[in-house]
Amino acid sequence: TILVSDWSSDVCSSDLLAMTLTPCGVTATDPALAILDQARGVPAEIFADVAFRLLDRNSIAEKERTPLLEEIFLRAGEAHDSLPLRPAVIPRTGTQAAPATKGLGLALDTLSIRCRVVRTLLTVDGVRARRRFADIAAPDAVKPDCKSAFTTDPSIYFETLGAVVAQAPFTPEEQKKQVAFWMLEGAVRGIRTSLEIIAAARNFPQLVHGEKDATALASAFNAALGIDDCNRNFSAAAQNVNLVGAVLAANDKLSAQGAPPRAILGGLRGYLVRHLTAGRCADSVVYPYTASVDAFNAAVAKQTVPAAISD
Repeated sequence: TILVSDWSSDVCSSDLLAMTLTPCGVTATDPALAILDQARGVPAEIFADVAFRLLDRNSIAEKERTPLLEEIFLRAGEAHDSLPLRPAVIPRTGTQAAPATKGLGLALDTLSIRCRVVRTLLTVDGVRARRRFADIAAPDAVKPDCKSAFTTDPSIYFETLGAVVAQAPFTPEEQKKQVAFWMLEGAVRGIRTSLEIIAAARNFPQLVHGEKDATALASAFNAALGIDDCNRNFSAAAQNVNLVGAVLAANDKLSAQGAPPRAILGGLRGYLVRHLTAGRCADSVVYPYTASVDAFNAAVAKQTVPAAISD
């Protein structure tokens, strides 16, 4: 992972991420363009961060915004990490963050940069935003083994898809064919890891309208909950009842649209039982999963199908 501390030697400023619009060592009519010219010579992560900051400050002329966003999108493929990383849920060994974790959370991987481009384009050119989102491959999230201290978190892909469906224009013919809905349904059926389930459950159900679509999306979530994930990903998803809470909320929203009241609960029960009885990483056994089980059991109380999860 490229760290912020590694970048400062490549530019005039010792703190590039906090730099002002005053160019260093460059004379130009437009200070913002001078900064961009400097940033083009450093790693793609720095260039993207500087460019986004200039865009956020409205320092880029309107006619230059879309070409710059296109440039950021294309250069994102040069980023060191293809997907966002997050620390695995394992006991802390000290108070200081390990060096490899200092660059986490910067959203400067390929997927994060490209999704940010799409979301920014939505405010400028919705058609172009859709086109660029179509150029982003569905996340190939990994299932790390117990030796890994990190997991990949492709949540931003699902958040961005939700924004595209909600904000981008669709032609009358596309609306007739329900292109937007099938984008959501297809993404859910393509889920491979637990954190993706959380992201989809939090962002998609509110975009569905009508009994038929709600039932179809509930079926897709049931299929997604059939995954066999690794313990690293399961621990990350189950902590703080994140996955159970997100799925239960999705079930409620889809049921309100006409899907069967317990449409997703059977899939959720199978997911929990399958992972709670699977192999566990030795360093994760100290984390109890009773909160997730209790939340599920509370949701199915006073009914027989699906059954509560016993000890």
